[in-house]
Amino acid sequence: MFSKVLITSRGLIQTQTIKAVQELGAKAVVLNLPGQKINISEYIADEVYPVKDSNQVNILYDRKTLLEIAKSCHADAVHPGYGFLAEDLEFATELKKRNICFISAGLLNNQGLSFKYKTKEVVSSLGIKTTRGSKPCKTYEELKQNIRHFKYPLILKPEHGVGADGVVIVHSESELEVAYRMITILAEAHQAITKDVIIEEYLGTARQIEFPVLRDKYGNVVVLPEIECSIQRRFNPLLIESPVPNLNPDLIKQLRINCKQIVEKFQIIGLLYIEFFIVNNQSYCNGINCSIQPSCLLSYETTGFNILKHQIQLMAGEKLDFSEQDIQLKKHGIGISINAEDPDNNFIPSTGKLENDLIFNSPGIAIYKTLTTGDEIPSFYEPQVAHVVSVGDNRRETISKLKSALWNFVIEGVKSNLTFLYAIINSDEFKAANYNLTYLQNPKILQQLLQPKIFKNELALAALIAAVSLQNDVACRQKLIAQHKNESLSFWNLTHRILNR
Repeated sequence: MFSKVLITSRGLIQTQTIKAVQELGAKAVVLNLPGQKINISEYIADEVYPVKDSNQVNILYDRKTLLEIAKSCHADAVHPGYGFLAEDLEFATELKKRNICFISAGLLNNQGLSFKYKTKEVVSSLGIKTTRGSKPCKTYEELKQNIRHFKYPLILKPEHGVGADGVVIVHSESELEVAYRMITILAEAHQAITKDVIIEEYLGTARQIEFPVLRDKYGNVVVLPEIECSIQRRFNPLLIESPVPNLNPDLIKQLRINCKQIVEKFQIIGLLYIEFFIVNNQSYCNGINCSIQPSCLLSYETTGFNILKHQIQLMAGEKLDFSEQDIQLKKHGIGISINAEDPDNNFIPSTGKLENDLIFNSPGIAIYKTLTTGDEIPSFYEPQVAHVVSVGDNRRETISKLKSALWNFVIEGVKSNLTFLYAIINSDEFKAANYNLTYLQNPKILQQLLQPKIFKNELALAALIAAVSLQNDVACRQKLIAQHKNESLSFWNLTHRILNR
């Protein structure tokens, strides 16, 4: 096992990685970025390494600086969390030269799994269907030549790295050049090995599921239960679920076989997440993620297996101490990401001070907090406040517990997606598991989800109405009812609920 691990991520995954490293008997080292207040990660880490660079964003991708820090703190491993750095073949190669282990499956015989087209070529050679795409295009002129083989809308994405930030849906030719320029700029900002761009067929009616897969250096493979990732905003899942509802069990069995074929072909050591699109009971491999994913928390709550700890152990050369037969879905689980963002304004981050947050555990509800009262929410990071996992004996119970928890949560000082998440899990489409990747892009559905809902911060007004009602002020009560009669959940209905608890 490693003795000291430098953790280069931030936020929730940083905190969870610190705990995993310490539980395995190693020391955890984190970065203190310029202007950053001391946070929970710095309190629980064994060492904190101050960084003087003024650019907080770029420092997390600056290979030279991170290599110097890893050497200075005498780390024998680096954990990149999730994101672009986990797919950085050049960074992994430089670490290997210094006898420092890179805790990611991205480095393999000098072939990076972060190269999307190359990866799908190998997957296709196994007889596994993949989403249709072009060869990497080095110039805009080359892109225009290849575009004639696809219909709009289509997808543009970088051939190497960058993650979901670099994925763009292009609806017409008029949008093509702007999308291309944006992707190349992002690739350069993230120091990608290449700025090549690929075209992919847009499968908007697909559902997206992923499988976490573990493989040790002895060839033992474990495929964990599948995870539903179709409800997304900006190509990042907002809500995840396991097991996947309303999916053919025979198809799931076949996809598990495909996952094993893929990791054996690449001779992977460590952890991978393999993504599939499902359209009309047909599956298409859409890609492979080399890094840990936020869904690891859902997997832990539903199976009891800590994927993050196993990832670290496998990269340290240890053998898997369990088999696939040992893994059972003990519960049905749903995970949600509570963010400081404005759903009414294209989910833009809501920056500022988190003045008050009441997000707490309850039976069947696990809370993984990223921020707490008094923290500042910056504009240049994912504005996650907490990740919440609800578990129950079945899907109906899990949804019920999650609705109850969301009803009682409070976030003040910044805008949040609390009421939006409540609307999703309360929708007919979600209850029936009748949705796909376009769910939050459908204007009609989005309008329904964004309709004003009564929530915790309206309780004061509800209490006022209750007081008026108790004093039998009929005229005032009727006036209030008339004012709010067209709302989906009127204040009076809420008052009625309170009085009858």
